[in-house]
Amino acid sequence: MGANKTDRAIERSSKSCGGERHTVENFDCQVNRANHSTSHSHRSSAADEEKMLTDLHELKPFSTTTNRKYDSFSDIMADPLATLNLADFDKWLRKHKRNLLLDAPLVQDEDEA
Repeated sequence: MGANKTDRAIERSSKSCGGERHTVENFDCQVNRANHSTSHSHRSSAADEEKMLTDLHELKPFSTTTNRKYDSFSDIMADPLATLNLADFDKWLRKHKRNLLLDAPLVQDEDEA
């Protein structure tokens, strides 16, 4: 209805719905049209899940295998913490904790002081 949405226009349109529906049903009956189903059918996902489980059982991607590497990910180390410099990490943490305290200082309760 767009901009012509007035109470009277809505009432008139609503009253005509029943007649329109009756006309359409009558036409469908005369041309022997089968009832149109509006619900969608959904394919079962059981077969897909079974195939996926079979693949996972064969590949065992979550089991630990020493020196396992992938050609696509040659740059990624098996242990990401192996190259972590703890001194630099501690320095970085202290710097960010200090910045957080400066931007949003904690208010100490009287019980804590």
